[in-house]
Formats: sequence, structure tokens, C-alpha cells
Amino acid sequence: ALASSSADERVRLAIEAAELCGVEMFEVDAADVLEARPRMLLAFVAAIFRTCPGLDAQAEPEAPASKRGRRGNRSQEREEAALRMWMASLGLGLESLSSLYEDCRTGVVFLRLLDFLRPGAVDW
Repeated sequence: ALASSSADERVRLAIEAAELCGVEMFEVDAADVLEARPRMLLAFVAAIFRTCPGLDAQAEPEAPASKRGRRGNRSQEREEAALRMWMASLGLGLESLSSLYEDCRTGVVFLRLLDFLRPGAVDW
């Protein structure tokens, strides 16, 4: 399906593959996918995951408290990483941030961000 150069063909092949996997299909066609109708796409993907979840439910081993530090759980770590990537993408020389807790302790980083987002908001 990925080898096809036509978006219509790729969508048609994806729908056919879902049907072959036993996904209970409703009235979804290539136009629904290509026009990005959100509810239809959500229902289509939900039907695929309901039929072929692909991942077994397994408990992930939790990191020891000494390695977790003050960060907490995985979702907080992902949010921190996303915030650090966003901050680095602004071109303010913040690419070397490795820990929000340590690198932003003085508040200067946040003041630089505020001054970037609202020029003149910080009286340097």
C-alpha cells in the first residue's frame, strides 16, 4: 500500500486491508479519509484498534525512586521533554536545557521566554 503513489489507491488498499483483518466496517470510503472527516476517521481507527489492538496489556516496570528523582511519572517526563523541545525551537540559545527543574531554578530562562513572547514585558 505504501508503494502506491496515488493517495486514493493507498486509502483504498488500507480499507481493503482492514476488511481482510476482520474489521467490522461501516460505510467508510476513500473520500471520507481523503477529506479528513474527523468523526469518520476516528470511528475507522477505533474499529481497527478494537479488532486488532496489536499490543498486549503489560505492566511496565517502574523505575526506582532514585532514578525518577523529582520528576514523577512517564507522562510528566514526556511533557517536560516536549516543553524543552519547544523552548529550544525558539532560537533563544536554550538548546542545552537538560532538566527544567535544575536549569530553570533561577527563573531567568522563563524571563527570557516571556520577553521573547511579549517583547518589552521584562525590564532587564
